[in-house]
Amino acid sequence: MSSFSTLFHLCLLYCLFVLGTSAEDSSTTTADGDNGHGKSFRARNDFETYAYKVLSQLEDYTGDSVSSADLKAATDAVQSAITWIGTNLHLPLTEYVTRRRQLEETIGPVLSVLEEVIDFDKDEL
Repeated sequence: MSSFSTLFHLCLLYCLFVLGTSAEDSSTTTADGDNGHGKSFRARNDFETYAYKVLSQLEDYTGDSVSSADLKAATDAVQSAITWIGTNLHLPLTEYVTRRRQLEETIGPVLSVLEEVIDFDKDEL
């Protein structure tokens, strides 16, 4: 997926989030000035950015250190996560964190192999 496409998706999701925030939502501001949506929004954004970066790495991989079945399973898991993120725009922070951890556990073995065989640093994701 191109960087333009990724940027477009991120901008689209941001617009949907901003337009979908109601007056009732903004009236629940906490003492520190955060209405609770900021952290959740950042977690969703971070999760989506992570998923698109991983998807790009998986799609660009041409080596043979990872079996095609494992590569396809990892790619499918990431694409499924991206779809889930796109349909779940206003969830609590814990939902996004939990889903990201689940994805990381699922694709972790493949990412570890990629980290060993190519210049791929999963910590940069």
